[in-house]
Amino acid sequence: MTVLAVLFLLFGVPAILFGLIMLYTGYVRYDAEQYLEELEAQAATEPEHADEVGHEDTARNDVGDDDGDETATGRPDTTDRDADPGRSPEPEDR
Repeated sequence: MTVLAVLFLLFGVPAILFGLIMLYTGYVRYDAEQYLEELEAQAATEPEHADEVGHEDTARNDVGDDDGDETATGRPDTTDRDADPGRSPEPEDR
């Protein structure tokens, strides 16, 4: 009985896990293909908007502006994501 349990643990459990991973990957791939086909069908029916794809942010000039200028509040043109993650935030002026 112990030999069968060891063989099941060595071969059966990895085979079951591998099968579950393959099943999930197949579902994700199938879902992605269905979504892609839906997008392609939508793009084929709406060709008048095809030239606007990917140009949403071009109307604003300040997107991605990181030239170090100060904003209207007099503070540097930075955000919290620019700060060092290990450093605590600076206290506000009182």
